[in-house]
Amino acid sequence: MFDIAIVGGRIVDGSGRAAFEADIGIANGRIARIGHVGAGETLRRLDVSGLIVSPGFIDVHSHRDFVLPNPAMRLSEVTVMQGVTTEVIGLCGQSAAPVPPRAADTIRSYMKYFVPPEGLDWDWSTVGEFLQRLERGGISENVAMLVGHTNLRLAVMGYEPRPATRDEVEAMVDLLSQAMEDGAFGLSTGLQWSPAFFAETSELIRLNDVVARFGGIYASHMRSEGDKLLAAIEEVIEIGRITGVPCHVSHLKAAGPRNWGKMEQALGLIEDARARGVDIAPDKQPYTVENMALRACLPPWIISRAGGVQGLPSYLERPETRRELMRELREMEGDEWERYLVDNIWQAVGWDNLLIDGCATHPGYRNRSLSSLGRQFGVEPEDIFFDLVADAESATTAFYAYEAESAVQRTLTYPWTIPASDRVGQGHPRNYGAFPRWLGRYSRDLGIVDLVEGVRRITSLPAARCRIPDRGTIRECCWADIAIFDARTIAETATFEEPSRFPTGIHHVLVNGVEVVGEGRHLGSRPGQVLRRR
Repeated sequence: MFDIAIVGGRIVDGSGRAAFEADIGIANGRIARIGHVGAGETLRRLDVSGLIVSPGFIDVHSHRDFVLPNPAMRLSEVTVMQGVTTEVIGLCGQSAAPVPPRAADTIRSYMKYFVPPEGLDWDWSTVGEFLQRLERGGISENVAMLVGHTNLRLAVMGYEPRPATRDEVEAMVDLLSQAMEDGAFGLSTGLQWSPAFFAETSELIRLNDVVARFGGIYASHMRSEGDKLLAAIEEVIEIGRITGVPCHVSHLKAAGPRNWGKMEQALGLIEDARARGVDIAPDKQPYTVENMALRACLPPWIISRAGGVQGLPSYLERPETRRELMRELREMEGDEWERYLVDNIWQAVGWDNLLIDGCATHPGYRNRSLSSLGRQFGVEPEDIFFDLVADAESATTAFYAYEAESAVQRTLTYPWTIPASDRVGQGHPRNYGAFPRWLGRYSRDLGIVDLVEGVRRITSLPAARCRIPDRGTIRECCWADIAIFDARTIAETATFEEPSRFPTGIHHVLVNGVEVVGEGRHLGSRPGQVLRRR
């Protein structure tokens, strides 16, 4: 006897094969039959005639590890209402764990950008304890976790502006090994930001030897996504070549107009490396506008000079400091710019294109550019910038247009690119609509891939890349993570003006065989699992 049978739909199973018609019988959370299911064989029949039945979508790039511990967020409407049944957290080198007690204050202050306004009760230290925290009370979606390299560096070295010693690297290895034992799926880096950008390639190779030994994956927010993009990709390729670890390029982009022509070369480097046996692939948010911490526009070594994020307010108070910082940003002089492949986001974008996303102390600034705020208050835009970055009460976030639409489309056509959300911040529509946008705008409306390929990219491909077993395909014995949608109407409705709007066209979502979304509304169920690497 099946717990539920899905009948009448057209199955796109995630493998890349053509759609077909069949019933799906589900028992004990798994797909037990694909074929005819009689009326007397099931406790409930869900008729989805005219709809597409696909595996639940997998988001390989989410920063919601700082939101999920909050009991009020366990329903994860922002996730499951767009068909996502599994999300990978702990990206860009920044994860909710480990948080060793000796470095807890340092790590918590650094991660303030990701923590929601209501705060976060940090009652864990290790990855194992954090995963147990998520399991208490239940969640609506499945969660897999990566370990942030920045956590490891802050725990061992604080904000030291230098390469790690051999003993310090081995201390990081110990923390990483414990996290992998606890069930983490791999390691992520945020090499564009301090203090991680001080890490030498040899440090990353040693850590990824550990990841490879555990059968994990390495995801890199690279040192550069603009002027030195190609050199940054080559470093990731070198790490994969030496260690054998599967490498993942996070949110691949060619940022800034002067770099828009580099995407073809970037994809060529990745494809050439794959041909040589390096397991490397990118993910990509399907938008031209980025969301980030406003402090990311500072030269990354400034945080170390200030003694950490908590030291920025007093450091930036001095007018002479601000003048020197602007000189550094304008002239880009010094060894650090070349040695660490540092991007100058401000120079690539400009004050006119830096728009405030979220600022707790000045909510009226939202969607205002730094230039317009400067004109309003009769000061230079950099004065507004430094004031907001120095505001200890508000982790200000910003939007900036980083890429041409043509480059976004070219990246998404590459068969190994995985569309993802990069969910962080408050006001970007990707939080609510990345996956319906992929299947609606890019697959259906623009036709850059067909529906079958569009589904494969967000189901079986990410499951294989992240080594998540028994998910990402509709196949007997797999977990019954299923998204049921109307291919004609699935669409993003969130905008920058109204970013918290749910998509259209998603009718039902099942997680581990339990209906979480029914007839387009969340049903309140929490059948998700905290996944651990085998």
